[in-house]
Formats: sequence, structure tokens, C-alpha cells
Amino acid sequence: MTDMTDSTDAELIFTLQLEFPKEQVYLAWTEAEQLSQWFKPPGFSVELCEVDAKVGGQFKLHLRSEMGDLYPTQGQYQEVTPNQRLVYIDTWDDDRDQIPLVNVVVFDDLEAGKSRLSLFSVFQSEEHKKAVLEQGEREGWYLFMENLNRHLSNLA
Repeated sequence: MTDMTDSTDAELIFTLQLEFPKEQVYLAWTEAEQLSQWFKPPGFSVELCEVDAKVGGQFKLHLRSEMGDLYPTQGQYQEVTPNQRLVYIDTWDDDRDQIPLVNVVVFDDLEAGKSRLSLFSVFQSEEHKKAVLEQGEREGWYLFMENLNRHLSNLA
């Protein structure tokens, strides 16, 4: 079950309960071979996926649409606590105008092999949040959370 709330004017929170242990969910976020399987919309291909999940480490995820448009993102990890928490700054990996977005991903245990994933997207301002939401951020995260759940189910 995915839930989303607007906790403040400049933050968006998603929570997802999963039938998998948090260690497995964490690996899906921090291993390039797994991330490239679920962190994309339908019909998109992954041109590049690199993950160096350590403080100061980088990630790059370049997606290509069916129409041939490239959507290159990059980020830098600010905090990495294995199986518990990731904090990263997310931006475009090209010359388009951008305002960095901070994402915080928290992995919590629930009962017997289940977990909860909480994602906090922290925007620079209310205007920044509005602009990003108009580009489909909310719908994108719902889709990615569904993809993550499907990916983990396929591994079971």
C-alpha cells in the first residue's frame, strides 16, 4: 500500500508497506543492477545506471523514452546508513535549468519479514515543489513504488 501526504509546503512524503525485509528493499535501492530494473516508467530504457552508495558517492540514472528523449539524472549521497537510511541530492545530469531536490529514504522493519519504506522529497521552496509536481513527480513516485514492489516480488 502506497500512501502520500503533503506534510509541509516544501515537502512530499510517500510511504509504502512491503512484504519483504528492509535489507532486501535497501539493496534494490543501492545496487545498480536492481535499480535499473524498477526505477523507470513503462516503455523507457536505461541508458546508464551507476550507483556508489557511500557518503559523497554518486549515482547516475539515464532513461530514454520510446520517443528517444533522454532523461539523465544524477545525485550525490549525503548520508548512507545501510538498511536504514539514504539521503541524496537529486539533479539533472545535463545543462538544463535545475534546482536540486533532497530525497530521504527510510527503511523500517515491520513484523516478520515485512518492511515500510518512507520517502521524503524536500524542495527548496513551495514554488519549487509546485513546479516539480506539475512535471509529474507525484505520479512518477507512485509508479516507481509499484515497480519496486513488482521487482521484489519477481526476486522471491
